[in-house]
Amino acid sequence: MSEPDGLRISVVIVTRDPAEPLRRCLESLCRQDFDPAAFELILVEEGPDSRGVDFLGGLETPYRLQILHREDRDRAAARRAGVELSRAPACLFLCDRGTASPELVAAHAAAHADGRPKIGLGKVTLDETTSRGWYESAHVASWNQRAARLLDGEAGWADCDWGNASVTRRALVDIYERQANGRSDADTAFLLSRAGCVVECLPTAAIARTGDLGRNKLLKDAEARGATAARLARENSEATQALLGWFGGSSASEVLARRILLALRFPPAPLAAAGRLLPQRRRQTGFEFVDRYAFWRGARRNLRRSEWARITHGTPILAYHAFGTRSERERFVVPAGAFSMQMRMLSALGFRVIGVEELVEAQRRKEAPPHRAIAITIDDGYRDNRELAEPILSRHSYSATIFLVSGRLGGVNDWGGVDRAITGRQLLTENEVAEMSSPSIRFGSHTRTHPRLSEVVDAQLDSEVGGSREDIEGTLGTPVGTFAYPYGRRDERATAAVRRAGYSAAFTTGDRRFRLEDDLLQVPRIEVRGTDSLLRFASRLWLGAN
Repeated sequence: MSEPDGLRISVVIVTRDPAEPLRRCLESLCRQDFDPAAFELILVEEGPDSRGVDFLGGLETPYRLQILHREDRDRAAARRAGVELSRAPACLFLCDRGTASPELVAAHAAAHADGRPKIGLGKVTLDETTSRGWYESAHVASWNQRAARLLDGEAGWADCDWGNASVTRRALVDIYERQANGRSDADTAFLLSRAGCVVECLPTAAIARTGDLGRNKLLKDAEARGATAARLARENSEATQALLGWFGGSSASEVLARRILLALRFPPAPLAAAGRLLPQRRRQTGFEFVDRYAFWRGARRNLRRSEWARITHGTPILAYHAFGTRSERERFVVPAGAFSMQMRMLSALGFRVIGVEELVEAQRRKEAPPHRAIAITIDDGYRDNRELAEPILSRHSYSATIFLVSGRLGGVNDWGGVDRAITGRQLLTENEVAEMSSPSIRFGSHTRTHPRLSEVVDAQLDSEVGGSREDIEGTLGTPVGTFAYPYGRRDERATAAVRRAGYSAAFTTGDRRFRLEDDLLQVPRIEVRGTDSLLRFASRLWLGAN
């Protein structure tokens, strides 16, 4: 299709029956600081009883206006039909109840002037006068806070709700050619992202929206978003992190309450109604809890039990140090017999032991790890790792990653620590490391001399972090991609050094499960202590905390 001379962007609005709000929206487009000959408006009416256009009266628009009527009520399909009518190199989708800022169309058109595939994301704020009760008012406040944060930071494809967003037309057409009818707007955003469309925030492209914000509708919409997210994540595992990776990001008390309510299948409506009993200062927090709960209720009802567990429970990554006899039981020394019992427990409970490298790769692909996955890591690289731990791991066909203090290979632990049982303990030699290296026993870096990185001067930091990687790669002849912070501690300087060294992941000790939303350079692990009973070990598998 050839583009008319001077036409730079097509505005697509889908409407049902907003009456006066639609008229105000179109009037705001008449007042744009943009040449009206350079854009067109395609108005798509959906539904057999739609009457929106009847309220336009004798409105005269300086831009070209096309009206398309559809009998069905499928908003995504309606937008697609609007795109098919469009003639410009970019399409701008606007909500039908929004009043556009004068700079809006110009900002979106400028974003696509280079012709590169992208999603231009403008700001949508809600008119506070439309709220009726405490829940609706809290929703408006939450929405507007999110809108402000969205454009201050980095937005992703999952933030696109198509109330104020533009896309390169060619990218849209390519997606529509492969996308089945009836798919949601979220599917379109995901596929655009996968096709290479980056999101660009446009602060001057703003819309103030009005609308019916009834509490029941808000709850229904939240559940619908959760259901759509679950369905999309099931069909495209790489979308899981963006859509459902934040389950554990709330406070521990909220996560626990949410799990209990979900197990009871408790409806969100009574929670929303009870919120009016909260003190005024607590109502916003109450709204956030109910809104998130409604979302996860919609998601839970559309996921199988194994999928739900895989996404929301996180993955335990165990952190060991040394292994010894029963008489050596100390915090950092796990008796070989206890370690053997722990590995049997993992087997009995149906855990699947995977390498941290596999876990990192799944995270990089933005996929949830396998169901009931668990990873084993060992810090420092003591000789007893080979003599005592490796045979037990081999017996169960389990893998582990050992983080080596590369500058002390063949020597002893001379960095001390709070546990005297590991001071002076013999470390693996270079030959032993090379002999142990296999698909099931892998090695990562733990610095050269095991210092507290926060106390290391800048001149030595890169040598400790990056130099250790070079040492181990020289010993093994294979790439090393993982790092463990000594003492489990890090600061911004240490993390920056790890990033400069090119590691794919770095591990701390956070005594909680690894979650989808976690930073790969700050991966938490659960420390297994030699003084832990088997019951305590089991509880830490599930809860993480001491």
